[in-house]
Amino acid sequence: MHLFTLIVFLVCFCNSLFAQTGSIFVSIASNGKSIDAATVSLLNADSSWVRSDITDEQGKVSFTGVAAGKYLVSASFLGYKTGMQTVEIKEGQAFDCNIELEKESASLAEVAVTAKKPFIEMSLGKTIVNVEGSTTTGAINVLDLMSRLPGVIADQNGNITMRGKSGVLVLVNDKPTYLSGDDLAAYLRGTTANEVSQIELITQPGARYDAAGNTGIINVKFRKNKKVGLNGNVSAGYQPGRYYRRDESFLLNYRKNKLNLLLAVSDFEAIGHADWKQDMYYMDGAGNVTGSNINRSSATERFSHTTLRFAADYDLSEQTTIGVSARGAYHPNKMGAWLNATYKDDVNGATTYTNSDAPEGHIRKELVVNVYATHKFSKEHTLDVNVDALSFSKNADQDFIISRYNEQMQPVGTPERTNSMQKSPISIYSFKIDDACTFKNGLKLETGIKMSQLTMDFDASFHRYDNNEWINDTGRTNHFLYKEHINAAYAALASGFGKKWETRIGLRAEQTSASGLQYIHNDWFTKNYISLFPTAYVNYKPDTNNQLELNYGRRINRPEYRQLNPFVYYSFQNMYSVGNPALMPQYTNNVELKHSYKNTVITTISWSNTTDVIQGFLTVDTNNVSTNKLRNIASNNNVYLNIELNKDITKWWSFNISGTTFYAYFEGIFNNAWKKSEWTGYSFNTSSRFDLGKGWRAEVYGSYTSSGRWSLTSTFKPVIGFDFGMSKKFNDHWTARLFAQDPLYLFALRANDYGVNYRAETSFRNATRRFNFSLTYNFGGEQKDRRERSMDEARRL
Repeated sequence: MHLFTLIVFLVCFCNSLFAQTGSIFVSIASNGKSIDAATVSLLNADSSWVRSDITDEQGKVSFTGVAAGKYLVSASFLGYKTGMQTVEIKEGQAFDCNIELEKESASLAEVAVTAKKPFIEMSLGKTIVNVEGSTTTGAINVLDLMSRLPGVIADQNGNITMRGKSGVLVLVNDKPTYLSGDDLAAYLRGTTANEVSQIELITQPGARYDAAGNTGIINVKFRKNKKVGLNGNVSAGYQPGRYYRRDESFLLNYRKNKLNLLLAVSDFEAIGHADWKQDMYYMDGAGNVTGSNINRSSATERFSHTTLRFAADYDLSEQTTIGVSARGAYHPNKMGAWLNATYKDDVNGATTYTNSDAPEGHIRKELVVNVYATHKFSKEHTLDVNVDALSFSKNADQDFIISRYNEQMQPVGTPERTNSMQKSPISIYSFKIDDACTFKNGLKLETGIKMSQLTMDFDASFHRYDNNEWINDTGRTNHFLYKEHINAAYAALASGFGKKWETRIGLRAEQTSASGLQYIHNDWFTKNYISLFPTAYVNYKPDTNNQLELNYGRRINRPEYRQLNPFVYYSFQNMYSVGNPALMPQYTNNVELKHSYKNTVITTISWSNTTDVIQGFLTVDTNNVSTNKLRNIASNNNVYLNIELNKDITKWWSFNISGTTFYAYFEGIFNNAWKKSEWTGYSFNTSSRFDLGKGWRAEVYGSYTSSGRWSLTSTFKPVIGFDFGMSKKFNDHWTARLFAQDPLYLFALRANDYGVNYRAETSFRNATRRFNFSLTYNFGGEQKDRRERSMDEARRL
């Protein structure tokens, strides 16, 4: 009731505030046929620019919040003469503007004009990175592509940070993946970056987005087909070497009149490798080293990923479109891993060696279905309905063979053998309604509701080999059932205020109801809470060259369901981790100020405060056995400054560089005492794109991130990235690409962690040095005269 009252108040307040503005609804056509993707500009009476937009598939576009006065509306489209119309807006008036374009002469229509988007663009609450057409995207996957974004670090385990902070929500075509960690990494690795048109770094998401992700959102948007008739492409790639990769894909699209069908199949097989090192030192109260545990691990995996997706949409009328999409994935994986550990007891002068062999494998399956409907009551009022269902399963098996040796490398006892079978089926259902309405005075109101339900049933059975038989290990067997319901409602208001101001405010409410049951020990918990997430934006354009934006938002980062499982997980010798059902969500308040000059120089400064930071807290007992448990132990303040430069040095050389400096301050309870820590770091990303002529293109990318701090007790060392690639377009059908990723083998993740009676140095490096060759063949219909509707195409969840 309080939320409804607040929404009504906001509507009334903004309606009176912007009562002196109006709206212009523009329709562009030629010979009675709508023109999609036409550029429409709103100009003052003296022809000075006010704003521009692109027409939709019905050839329509609207300008809201327009101050009273006289204007010119200009419309242009390749192959057509520019159309103009004079309009006069009165207070609270809506003006319909219909412009008919005439075709140019045949000689002009045949001239090929290529429009190139800037690599980085600034938009309200987000930064847009246009990657479509990049030389290297055909040879890398989406996870690799993310690691090249300004201010983003993404490792092969699905850990993603943005602006030096974790807690990033990954969306695909504006929808959540519901995956995290290894599962998210596997999904992103299984998708080629060639399918991506742009990536949005949404540092201040609006009210219509889920509030999850305290750092913000990375929204991956896939390319949209713009051809009629039957068309598609076939692509194949190969990466030679010890850790090879081969991939093939096939896409078929049929579009005619009101019907659009899509069928896509992709498959790849690869061998991966990773090395992990950790040196842990144990200390007494005086800081003297009393022992150490030196671990060296190496793992090689062979895996494949097959994806089948289907999508169809149909225009029932000019006002109503319905569609359905489905995506299935099959991912088998076999891995062999070994671990050598050397444990030294400096107090007693004893040394123990341990060799562990840990072969494992898993099969991951996914099925995602989306059904949607869109209805336009009028050009000012649109309703979208989405129903989604996801079925995810991962069945894994793992064996451990642990052998121990004394200082003379003589066996100690018999080898310890254990095995496990783990099943983790997940089902997710969601229902969402979004309504957008623009009033005559230019005020735009967006409202919506969403309901989602998640069920996860994690069942792990452990056995140990004893007296020539396998017996159930009751100390490790685990069965955990988790259910989560989230109900959400939101409202957002947007309007112009004169010719130079644009404002937007929103409020989202989310109710979370969760329960977990650990069957083995009969541990259970419930959580039920309601959170409010306000957002506000003010955008000011003093002239055509400058744009200034100030925004605010609140976000949440809920604990993952695996983190809530009160069960002890065995990692390596003397190393364990345990879930914590008492974990609470962490909340972040973020303020951001941005300035853009000609969309060439973009400057951003932001401040954020996070409370109840979730952090792993490692404790070491008197036997030097370490246990890692997540807790809400800290708060965090971040200050961030970033400057982007996008510049076309010449007609054939486009250059981008991004420089960032950030300051982080942590404070919280550590070892029953209040502790503070801080650090300042910096990073930069640079890329150059070269159009060498005759179909040749090249691209070079480099990045550097200085040392920094993950949390109250953890720091990391510098991270370096370097890639380059070339492509050759032979004709409209054939394109070849050659790509080198990390050819100098510079990329590695290294971190330090310290506690009351220990310190640890860890490094992780996988097979990032790769050379890939790919060949693509495109076939089929002509370019379509309208854009494809922005639909999911099964890239959901």
